[in-house]
Amino acid sequence: MKCFYHSDREAVGTCQTCGKSLCRECAEKYTPLSCDDCHREMIARSRNEREKAKQDALIDTKAELIKATVIGLIFGIINLVFFGLQKDSHGVPMFKPHELVQVFFLGMGLPYGWALTSHFMPLYYGLSEEGFFKALVLNALKFGLSLILGIPAFLYQIIRLIVRYVLVKKS
Repeated sequence: MKCFYHSDREAVGTCQTCGKSLCRECAEKYTPLSCDDCHREMIARSRNEREKAKQDALIDTKAELIKATVIGLIFGIINLVFFGLQKDSHGVPMFKPHELVQVFFLGMGLPYGWALTSHFMPLYYGLSEEGFFKALVLNALKFGLSLILGIPAFLYQIIRLIVRYVLVKKS
């Protein structure tokens, strides 16, 4: 059997993908054993898979950002309805607009803070009464920590999103 690319040489192996006969020189080029055509296809496929993975990572990050924005809006609207429209005894609004914006950002950071605190605070404590109350107290603590840690975690995620976006656009 002769080499597919060099008809004057004896074949020592075959391409693992398409089965073309390869001489010693052609067989030593690539590992795993493959012909030039199949190797180019493999590289192109690998490149396409990397691009798709980058795009998927961006889509996931954007979805997280949208989720955080929606939660922030919900917090802001709830705060506006229950607290922002209330007036004190002199008819002055109890909350100023900048305080409502602060609650919006606290709400945006909440999912990121919750995810961060989930790494060091488990959610399951058993089905007993003691486990229920322990879970209730610890989840309230977790909620408070999530509000505090949520803003830095949110800012970190925004910076990470920008860096990912720049890297994907560059490559």
